[in-house]
Amino acid sequence: MFDLENLSAQEKKLLDNMINGVCVIDYAGHVIFWNESAAEITGFSPEESIGRACPSDIIAGEIISEPLCKSRCPFLMPQADEKPATIDIRLRHKNGYDVPARIRCVPIIGVSGMTAGVLEVFERSYGDLSISSQLEDMRKKAYIDIVTRIPNRRFAEESISESLDMLRQNGRGFSVLMGDIDFFKRVNDTYGHDAGDAVLAAVADTLRSGVRLLDIVSRWGGEEFLVILKDVHKKAALRRAEALRKAVAERITKDDGNDIAVTISFGGTVARKDDTIESLTERADECLYKSKEGGRNRVTVL
Repeated sequence: MFDLENLSAQEKKLLDNMINGVCVIDYAGHVIFWNESAAEITGFSPEESIGRACPSDIIAGEIISEPLCKSRCPFLMPQADEKPATIDIRLRHKNGYDVPARIRCVPIIGVSGMTAGVLEVFERSYGDLSISSQLEDMRKKAYIDIVTRIPNRRFAEESISESLDMLRQNGRGFSVLMGDIDFFKRVNDTYGHDAGDAVLAAVADTLRSGVRLLDIVSRWGGEEFLVILKDVHKKAALRRAEALRKAVAERITKDDGNDIAVTISFGGTVARKDDTIESLTERADECLYKSKEGGRNRVTVL
């Protein structure tokens, strides 16, 4: 028996100090416990994770060679058949890179004798932790933009390619937003390049905070950003782009005593099965150009 709602201090301390990541999901599919090792492995703190939907919403990962929730969700399978399950999976770290992991999912029998949730224990699947650290560091350097600390263009292009494959194979659609900071050269000319970098980092943080954790925000180049919205089509993409545009306009970047405000223009489009990376991003860029022509600080989605 295990009382999900009333974990003792000793039980929480034990789970929190395990080397492996530990997550507890209740019967409704919400995270009610997320230990420090889970935070270290994924980049998502307990505060960001507890209360959210099951980790497929927190960590945009895939079962190896199989979409995470296509046929057998590793987080809910044990709850359905009351049997433990071990699955190899790729977890999507908060900073945008993948972490190969092995997850052990154990059903929790509540005080009523019925299944009350699932206990997840996961660890990196590298055999050598020193090699793991080296590979992780190399991956960060290869895929993370130094200035904004979000994924770079290389990562975005690979993510688009993977998403197009998913669209063709399973019909899982997505949209792409191309954003460009308006009059960014004025920031550099007026306040200097350090201030410009601070603005880029602030805009990146605003965009990342304004989308779901399974979506991808990347620096496309210069003052351009690219956002991949999973399972989102035209109307929802337009709403999301408008919300992001407004959030950027409302944010003030403080640098060396200066309050710097900028706006951003967006162009967006829905992916098609016959798209390539080039055709999709070019179409988004054409919509961005229309937003710029229309007066900037606006959104065009086709």
